[in-house]
Amino acid sequence: MKIILLSGGSGKRLWPLSGDINSKQFLKIMKNSSGDMMSMLQNTVAQLGRLGLLEDTLVTASAQQADLIAEQIGQAIPCLSEPERRDTFPAIALASAYLHSMSDVSGDEVILIMPVDGKADISFYERAAELEQNLDAHPHIQLGLVGAIPTYPSEQYGYIQSHEPASDGFRSVSGFKEKPETAAAARLIEENALWNCGVFAFRLRYMIEHLQERGFPTTYGALRSQYASLPIRSFDYEVVEHEPNIACLQYDGKWQDMGNWHAIADTMDEPVTGKGLKDNASSNTHILNDLSIPVLVSGIEDAIIVAGSEGILVCSKERAPAIKQLVEQVRQLSDDPEHARVTNGWSKLVDKAVDAPSIQTIITTLHYLPAGAELLPYESSFHSNLIVTSGGGFIISQSHSTPATAGIAYSDNGSLGFIASVDTRLLETVTIGVEATKPKEANV
Repeated sequence: MKIILLSGGSGKRLWPLSGDINSKQFLKIMKNSSGDMMSMLQNTVAQLGRLGLLEDTLVTASAQQADLIAEQIGQAIPCLSEPERRDTFPAIALASAYLHSMSDVSGDEVILIMPVDGKADISFYERAAELEQNLDAHPHIQLGLVGAIPTYPSEQYGYIQSHEPASDGFRSVSGFKEKPETAAAARLIEENALWNCGVFAFRLRYMIEHLQERGFPTTYGALRSQYASLPIRSFDYEVVEHEPNIACLQYDGKWQDMGNWHAIADTMDEPVTGKGLKDNASSNTHILNDLSIPVLVSGIEDAIIVAGSEGILVCSKERAPAIKQLVEQVRQLSDDPEHARVTNGWSKLVDKAVDAPSIQTIITTLHYLPAGAELLPYESSFHSNLIVTSGGGFIISQSHSTPATAGIAYSDNGSLGFIASVDTRLLETVTIGVEATKPKEANV
């Protein structure tokens, strides 16, 4: 059995600590057995290591997350970088093509797909590993899933339906319900439905044949070069819901999707993380503060307050799963008056200072550019300095373009632009003034 860990999500429901690069799976919000803080990714890898499964595991993630993955788990497992972030179907397709054409894995090999943003003890991973033997014992079953027994009628989980009673073995799957209302969720639980844990297993041949039927390449290099043509859809919608031969294993232990701040708060040992205080009138309220300044809360009940460099969130726990729409609008609040220079992405003003002796204004801005997006140069002859903090692409000057890599500063007598070849973050410093001089950095 080969295991593919999916670690490419951005976690918008965990804003402001989770973003495009430092996504939710990297946030150190869990504790290990020694009491040290660890991330969801680190927890998943640790559990698989305890079961001796790391040698057969790889992780998929966006190219910009590769360094962060190496920082958190070292070289424990190989990281397969995606050319761009699309969704779980393209990620699983690319990893399957890699195993098929680059690792010479047999078509009969069982492939286990697991997310890294859940919380469960080692028995959950043991249960997931049992999908291999169950698929081997049932040749007609094409997809195997793991479903957790619900502990309450949640509106935030998907449900796996089955006409068969609870058992330790495979149960045939009759349908799915995604995030039903509370009353409908309660009825599903009465009918022995299970929470969908996002765990899938299939024989490698199944995915390769699916790609062939869709007209996509099945070799890693060719599929990677056509990655942008793969549908931006989840594996659930693209494959699972169209497959009639599915069975699931039920998991009897405690499992939790760590996909929103309410779920995170439920796992916290203390109500305050970081610098923060709350009074007795703030019952069932949690504070997570990633800043160096304190957060004080008075008279706010059943809430979650999260402070980070991207912003501050104050939200009722009930509404925590629904903040994604607001987060998608937050870019409109950028303080950068030149946000229109970014054709796709966002800009954030970091600092604006005036140097009185030289009558110069120095503006520092952080830009995020997804692959293919462009930062246009200033129309005025300002002097700019660009540093690629992650990603890569091309620096555009008045006369030519130059390949740019992370960690190098680029400057010019005029204003610089940038075209991102992958998801990229840029730090731009612009000097405005009658006697402005070019920064002493590597010339373009």
